[in-house]
Amino acid sequence: MTSPDDAGLVLLLARALAAASEGRVSTPALTAACRAAFPAWHVTPGEIGAILSAAGWHHRQWRERRGNPAIRVRGYAVPEEVDGKINGWGQP
Repeated sequence: MTSPDDAGLVLLLARALAAASEGRVSTPALTAACRAAFPAWHVTPGEIGAILSAAGWHHRQWRERRGNPAIRVRGYAVPEEVDGKINGWGQP
């Protein structure tokens, strides 16, 4: 299980990756980033999902626009506040 400090690091890495890719991040990309940044830290994709879900991120599936558009990617969308409501896609 991850500590609160580890959860904060996951959220920071997720926000950095999401900022570079339309407000969303795929689970494999985030797992790879966590392992690259902290090789001795063995966070699992399930733990990453639990941390992001607890922080209000929405689990999504989208079509990959780069390369083959038939490929579906699973990941998380950054929560955005719109009209006082939290919604992963920014829609009221």
